[in-house]
Amino acid sequence: MMHRVHILLVFLIFGCLRPTIDTVDEMPAGSTLSRCAAQTLPWDSIVPLPAKHWEFVHFEQGLISGIVLSSDAEGAYYQSLILGQEEGPMTLEIKLNLTDNALFYPRGSRVIIDLKGLSLRRKENQMQLGVYSSSYGNPLLAALPTPEVMRKLSACGISVLSPIRIDHLDVLDTLWPGSWVLWPRLKFKESEVGKPYVAEKQNSGIRRLEDCDGSEVVLQYSGYESFADAVIPQGSGTVHGLLTAAAPATIQIAHWSDLNMDLERCEQPSTDDAAFFISEIADPDNDTKGRFIELFNAENERLSLAGWSLQRYTNDAQEVSHVIDLSGMNVPPGSPLVIAAHAEGFEGIYGFHPHLVAGSTSAANSNGDDTIALVNPSGQVVDLFGQIGIDGSGTAHEFEDGRALRIPGVLRGSQSFKPSEWIIYNDTGASGTIKQPLSAPQDYNPGTHLIE
Repeated sequence: MMHRVHILLVFLIFGCLRPTIDTVDEMPAGSTLSRCAAQTLPWDSIVPLPAKHWEFVHFEQGLISGIVLSSDAEGAYYQSLILGQEEGPMTLEIKLNLTDNALFYPRGSRVIIDLKGLSLRRKENQMQLGVYSSSYGNPLLAALPTPEVMRKLSACGISVLSPIRIDHLDVLDTLWPGSWVLWPRLKFKESEVGKPYVAEKQNSGIRRLEDCDGSEVVLQYSGYESFADAVIPQGSGTVHGLLTAAAPATIQIAHWSDLNMDLERCEQPSTDDAAFFISEIADPDNDTKGRFIELFNAENERLSLAGWSLQRYTNDAQEVSHVIDLSGMNVPPGSPLVIAAHAEGFEGIYGFHPHLVAGSTSAANSNGDDTIALVNPSGQVVDLFGQIGIDGSGTAHEFEDGRALRIPGVLRGSQSFKPSEWIIYNDTGASGTIKQPLSAPQDYNPGTHLIE
């Protein structure tokens, strides 16, 4: 009897990669073969529109297909299966109670799902499939029990995975969480090298990487990986993984072999002398939530802001009042970086989301009489607006109820404030400024800066 069980298991796993249990009592003979050849529905036709809260769809019938992107073969993605569209950007998590699911649905498997009786929920670009439930009137999505998994999911062969190559962080904004990515030119931060991959077993956590330009990437783990004791390598190379979040850039690997750090450790190029400067500071007369500060990259190549910061000296302060750490940001060539203090307020006024959101005491929320310094990775001030220790009220660097706009001819920052490089509007007109309060959005153009 035991011998027959072994034969059946080998057939299920290796014979056809069809783990669906086809018994006379449960399903008609040959149903798995039929399902694998059946017509499936496009994902776009069954998913709800994106919303900020979970939206549910309940299915009475239909089949969909997808490619398995995750794997629990080495302890990651416990009781979870991540699928990607065969042709398209969407990803989907199936919640299931099945353990060792990589035996039945290995990475790269084409899976057909019978949707009858299942429910899907979506919030923005997150989608999950499971069994609808509720608790105290609140809708929930429960995991599929193991017998239901085996009835509903059919593995129909293996596909070749083509990862999305990540050459710069801007690509992440276009991807769904769970996307299969290949990230070249990565290395673990020096403080991580030599440590075990998992800090405390059976507890989730993160390790920090950076690319060869200094931009940070987070690597998260479940704590149950079989390679928990593997030592973090010194070199640099590529990482295959699933995208967990775009901001901050976060990925998760399923196998230790998904890391390939055999190359010599790359060094971050110096950006200390980059043509990067403050291009505009805004304090609208009609709405403080429209305040922002804009920086501009005049270089002919993408600029990593690892180690860069923006400092505010409030009023006549001689010590720094607030620091915005710009590390992790990248600015394309000839492009601005817009920083706001109020994300929703800014978007409501100007119609787009700022590149970065800072605090209410930051340089992005200046009321027009502060001094602002842009500082490079070596700690040098490369651009200065205003004079440290001098309140801007009534001076050449007052922009209260107006804005300070860098003239188009400026292509680099200045370590000292030069009023001739600025056009400044305010409510006083003192010291050569223009007495003309401005209103948002009509008097401002964040994200657009002219150079000559």
